[in-house]
Amino acid sequence: MISKNYSYLTKISNFILSLILTVASIGLWSIATLNFTPLYKMSIKTFDITSATSLSEGQLMTNYKVLIKYLQSPFIHKLKFPDFIMSAGGETHFVDVKNIFIYLHIITWSTAIIFVLLLIFKKKYLTKEIFNIFNHTFYILSVFSISILILVLNNFDKTFENFHKLFFSNDLWLFDPNTDPVINALPENFFMICGITIIALTLIQVIIFKIIYHRHKKLLRTSKTTIFH
Repeated sequence: MISKNYSYLTKISNFILSLILTVASIGLWSIATLNFTPLYKMSIKTFDITSATSLSEGQLMTNYKVLIKYLQSPFIHKLKFPDFIMSAGGETHFVDVKNIFIYLHIITWSTAIIFVLLLIFKKKYLTKEIFNIFNHTFYILSVFSISILILVLNNFDKTFENFHKLFFSNDLWLFDPNTDPVINALPENFFMICGITIIALTLIQVIIFKIIYHRHKKLLRTSKTTIFH
């Protein structure tokens, strides 16, 4: 009976730890993608953003860096683009986006720290179960990533719209290029590239987790065979 209870508790613990690792992973790749400025630089050329804004590549990069710094810093309270005017509605929307990214940072680093602390203080348990946790995380992240990828590839416009309806309680994200010309520097295709990048990084991670899990199982089988022989 004790053995069964232990097994049940172990499965629950592994699932919870897998969820913690899942949240930390999604948050980490989202933050990494936002801060990977070469992705925006590539988008400037791919989507000809210089023509849409009448700004140089250098000016666009400067404005993008101002934006991502504002979105992630709790100490910057006002967004001021060097080359774009903003309406009151546009400014409010960026405040909403900033709040999301601040919470994203808090959740990501909190879950990452929790996982690291558990690795330190529950080393004996996690040394034994870490591979099962990797395996559970593989399935959770795979289902999540592939589901989002299907939605993005099937109808990105609808997915993009639903995303905004889910995270924002207003329609201020519907920018007017005349009052908020920054929208011309942030085309939907750029956000699609960001989304696909996050999914790709997540899928690479889960594939690595699965390879580690299978190698561990193979080593266990090999060691058992050696003992019996």
